[in-house]
Amino acid sequence: MSLDTLDKQAKKNYHYWDFNGQLQARLNLAFGIIAVLAVVVIVQGGGLFYAFRQIAHPPLLKENSDGSVTVANVRVTGPVSSRIRLLPTAEIPPDEVAIKFFIRKFLNKYLSYQPATADTSLADAFNMMTLNLRQASMKKMRDEGEFDKIQAQRIVSNFSVIRIDPVNGVNLAYTVLGVREIHHVEDGKETSDRIVAHYNLRLAAVARTERDASGLRVAEFYEEAVMGEESRGLAQPDGLMQGAVHQQLTADAGAQ
Repeated sequence: MSLDTLDKQAKKNYHYWDFNGQLQARLNLAFGIIAVLAVVVIVQGGGLFYAFRQIAHPPLLKENSDGSVTVANVRVTGPVSSRIRLLPTAEIPPDEVAIKFFIRKFLNKYLSYQPATADTSLADAFNMMTLNLRQASMKKMRDEGEFDKIQAQRIVSNFSVIRIDPVNGVNLAYTVLGVREIHHVEDGKETSDRIVAHYNLRLAAVARTERDASGLRVAEFYEEAVMGEESRGLAQPDGLMQGAVHQQLTADAGAQ
């Protein structure tokens, strides 16, 4: 049998539905692969979206006294997964902003006062210390007669924080660069002291309460003078006051 005869017989035996069947099988395979890839993309996209939501809006969990749980301000009464470890509210550590706010508040109470407010300001500052530091500080001020001097010399103390920096390698330890100006009157004449110093503080973490949400106490406090000067001239300018007045005038001019 010749080659031409075989070719004609093969063409005769091949039908169009054989070609359509092959084409349909290939299309089905392609559609199946596309569907699998689409499912993979959807799952990965959903996972990325969920991860982004968790990072941007992490759930806040709080265990209530009755055993229920508050998640993102929504109360949940069901059981909590054993994989979740709840941190009591009293044990949540303060962040850096809260710590620096506490330090500023303490220094302003302890170093900025006038005769009429000294008792209240110093009492507030002492209450921000640990018990042993409070007792030692009060004893030192009594022995040196600082309380009496404030009233006898009509001392006015102004204080301004320049910078607050953490101490490397020491937890809850900070050094503060600040300026303090002290005005006191003796025999009707005012004298002034201007002190630039590093105020070093080490804080202690305590349990937070509804009366004291800071969860902090000053455990150690001392200062290292950088520069100090005494003025006994006729004019007794206050640099901190002049700076504050200049800032206020600048703000008023900008508002106009």
